[in-house]
Amino acid sequence: MSIKLSISGIITENKLAKFLAYHPHPLHSFVLNQNNIVMKQVEVFTAGCPVCNPVVSLVNETADENCEITVYDLVKQCEEKACIDKMNDYGINRVPSIVVDGRLLECCDREITKQDLINAGIGA
Repeated sequence: MSIKLSISGIITENKLAKFLAYHPHPLHSFVLNQNNIVMKQVEVFTAGCPVCNPVVSLVNETADENCEITVYDLVKQCEEKACIDKMNDYGINRVPSIVVDGRLLECCDREITKQDLINAGIGA
């Protein structure tokens, strides 16, 4: 049995098991696009400031059609403060911060580059 999981093609059951082991909440976070390809879940935590806005732009420019991007403006907060709960769950203590498929990117303690995003599987 094989499952089409990403733009890189068909993944074997062994690779799927490794993916599921890496992903912290695999059943909760899967979103399929129209081609049944699992989309990257990208969450950007921001304060809507001049430091954060270029990072939001960089994520949007780098992402491709297989990325689902959610931007949380922590100043405006969000419905029922779910973004604050997510921020606490991920251990975020500075903005901007980026979470991909449930994992906080290691680059979020310094300047975030396009290469950091590509290394995390955002875009090509």
